[in-house]
Amino acid sequence: MTTYRNGFTYRTDLAYKGNDGVFQKPVLSRAIAIAANDAQAQNPAIETAWVGIERTDFELETGWQFAQAQNQNNMMPWGKPFALSQEAELAHSEAIAMSFDTETAWAKPLPANTEAISAWGEAIALPEIIYSLHWSKTYRADAEKNTGWLTITHRYEGEFYRNKEDYRSFWKYRLINRPLALDNSLSTGWGGYTAKLNDNNIPWGDGFHVWGTETPLEWTSDPTPLPDQPAPPEPEIEDFYNMATDLTVIDVATQTALAIDDVSMSLDIDSFAWTLSARVLNRASMNLAMPSKLIKVSTMGYDWIFVVESYSSTRGIGTTYRIQASSQSRMLDAPWQDISSNVEAAATTWKQAAESLMPLGWSVEFNRIQDYIIPAGAWSYIDKTLKAALADLLEAIGVVAIPDMSQQVLHIQPRYKYAPWEYNAASTEPDVIVHEAMIISESGQYHPANVHNGVWVSGNSRHGVIVEAVREGTDGLPAAADVYHDLIVDVDAGRQKAKQIIAASGSKTLVTLETIITDEQASPGLITPGMLVEIRSDGETWRGICLSTNVAGAGLPAITQTITVERDHGDHS
Repeated sequence: MTTYRNGFTYRTDLAYKGNDGVFQKPVLSRAIAIAANDAQAQNPAIETAWVGIERTDFELETGWQFAQAQNQNNMMPWGKPFALSQEAELAHSEAIAMSFDTETAWAKPLPANTEAISAWGEAIALPEIIYSLHWSKTYRADAEKNTGWLTITHRYEGEFYRNKEDYRSFWKYRLINRPLALDNSLSTGWGGYTAKLNDNNIPWGDGFHVWGTETPLEWTSDPTPLPDQPAPPEPEIEDFYNMATDLTVIDVATQTALAIDDVSMSLDIDSFAWTLSARVLNRASMNLAMPSKLIKVSTMGYDWIFVVESYSSTRGIGTTYRIQASSQSRMLDAPWQDISSNVEAAATTWKQAAESLMPLGWSVEFNRIQDYIIPAGAWSYIDKTLKAALADLLEAIGVVAIPDMSQQVLHIQPRYKYAPWEYNAASTEPDVIVHEAMIISESGQYHPANVHNGVWVSGNSRHGVIVEAVREGTDGLPAAADVYHDLIVDVDAGRQKAKQIIAASGSKTLVTLETIITDEQASPGLITPGMLVEIRSDGETWRGICLSTNVAGAGLPAITQTITVERDHGDHS
C-alpha cells in the first residue's frame, strides 16, 4: 500500500508525494472504472479520466465530480463516503474508518490505527515516528529527512520537536509522538493553533541548534550552603556620628506621659527579665509610676514595657525619686506565680511541654530548637513556679529564654545559636556588625579553659538514653565530664545538650564594648543577648556571642549601649 502527501494546496494541483519523495498521480483501480459525469466504464480495462487526471496505476480508478459506483460492491457517494474496499478509504466529511490499514480524513478525524493517518484540518500526530502526514506543509519526522517548521528544525538527544507558532514569537515545541504537557488538554494543531490552556504553553527561552553534537546539556550549581538568615545591614563608617536621640515614657494604663530621665536598661543572657533604673522628676509622675504599674519606655525606635517593682526618694532642696522595674517576664515567677507540681501522664514533646507552662496571654517562639518526644511519665516537677519549671526544661538541652522587650513572649534559642566552629561558616550570617569606628571604649577579660571534643550525656534509667557525642573530625578527646538530666530521653535531646557543652569549652575572652545605638534601620541597631556579633577593624575581624546589654543615656546626646561579647580563641578550629 502506498501513502501520499500533498505537496501543494489541495485544489491547485493534483499531485501527491509518496514515501520515496517522488511526486505521483493518485492510483486508480482496474477493478472498476467510474466516469466523471455519471459515465459508466465499459470494461475494467477502460480508463475514465478524472477531470484531467490520468490513471497512474492499474489498481483502482475513481471518478471525481459526481460519479457514483455502478454496482453494490464499489459504491462511493460524495457526501459521507464509505470505503471502496478493504484496502483504501477516502473521505471528505467525517469519515469513519472501515479498515485497519489506511485512514484519510478531511475534517476532524480520529486515528484508526497505529500505522498511518492523514488529516486535512486539525491533524493528530502519528503514534510512531514513521510518517508525519499533513496536507499543506509537510515534512518527514524521522532520522533520515527532517524539514523544520518555517525552515527551522529542533532536536535534543534523539527527540524531534515542532514549533507550534511563528518562529520568533515564543519558542513552543512539542514532541512528534506526544505533546509536552502535564495533561491531555493541549491542542496540537499544524497551522496557527495555540494551546487551549495557557499554563500548558511550554516557553523554552531562546532556542539553539544541537545537531551534530553528542554532548548533553550540562547543569551546574553552586554547592555553597545558603545562609540561614539574611545578612545584616552594612555599617556606615563616618568620622563623626550625628544622631537625634529621643526618650518617651508613658503610663500604660492612662497613656499619660511621665517626666522621667536618666534611664538605664539591661539584660543578661541568663536572666529572665530586662531591668530598668530611672529617675522620676516630679510627684505627679511618681504617682503614676508606683510599684505594680506598667510603664512604656521608647527610644531610637525601640519599645520596652516594664512593671515597676520598687522606688526610693531623697528629700532635700528638691525631692528626687528613683524607680526599679523589670520586663513583664518577671511576672512568670514568684510572687506573681504560686508554686505547683505536675506529672505529665501522657507522652508529649519538648516544645509542647514549654508551651504548656505559659499562662493565658503568653506565648513562646522557638529558634533553632530540634523538638523531640518525651515519653509518658518522664516529665514532672514538684513545688516549682512556672519560671522554675521552664528553667528545668531549658537546662535539659542547653537553651535560654530571651524575654521580649514589650510583648508577652519568650524567645527560646540555644545559648550558642552557632558553635564557635560555625561562626565563620559559609552558611552563617551574623545578626549584627560593629565597626571599630563605632566603638567608644573597649576592655577584655581572659578566661582560660580546656577545650573538649566529646561528652557523654544520659537520662534516667527508666526513660533515659545514653548518648556519646563527638565533634565531627575529632576523636572526641579530651572529653568533658559526664552530664545527666532526667529529660535526656531521646538522641536529639542528648545531641543538642552535648553541642552546647562542647561549644562552651575552651579559652574565651569576655570583651566589653561601648558603642553607639542607632535606630532599627541602621547598623548596628540595638544588640541583645544571644546575637552573633561581628566586630570589624582594620587589623582583624572576629565573631562572638553577645552575653549582656546595657542601654544608657536614653534621651541624651550620648545614648550608648555597652555589650559583652564572648570571643572564642580558636581552640575548636
